Amino acid sequence: LVHQAWAPLVDRFHIEDPVVLRRALSLLVTMAELAKDFIRSRTVKEVLPSIHKYLQKSALESYLKDAGSAYRNSQAYTLQVAALTALPNLVVDLQLDDKVMEAMASVSLYLSRKQPKPLQALAVTFFKAIQEYDYGATWHYLRRVCDN
Repeated sequence: LVHQAWAPLVDRFHIEDPVVLRRALSLLVTMAELAKDFIRSRTVKEVLPSIHKYLQKSALESYLKDAGSAYRNSQAYTLQVAALTALPNLVVDLQLDDKVMEAMASVSLYLSRKQPKPLQALAVTFFKAIQEYDYGATWHYLRRVCDN
């Protein structure tokens, strides 16, 4: 079943519609939870680059959007929330040891105090989850980001 659903799922990650992307991300998280090793290499090659690219691009869009901003009611914001919520599960379920730095790089943009508070909180939650998964890599990355 996973094999049959894979190609159509990957195609959904190349569509610019936030609703479709959010549903595809939800399915990917479920597949990662159940199939783990079976989809690891395919996810790393075919899906994660799209997720990281989206998070990096969206960090610019959500920058300086305060609580009163209409942006928080947009589908793009909802997709950001879904991606930031899903990413730690993907990293842990698929055991992405070699790709954890890329995930941290795409999420660290949301640690800025100029990002909306809910996105900042999700970034902190991401780093806490990754710290439990790979303490050394997380510690090293955050030390570099903090420049100390």
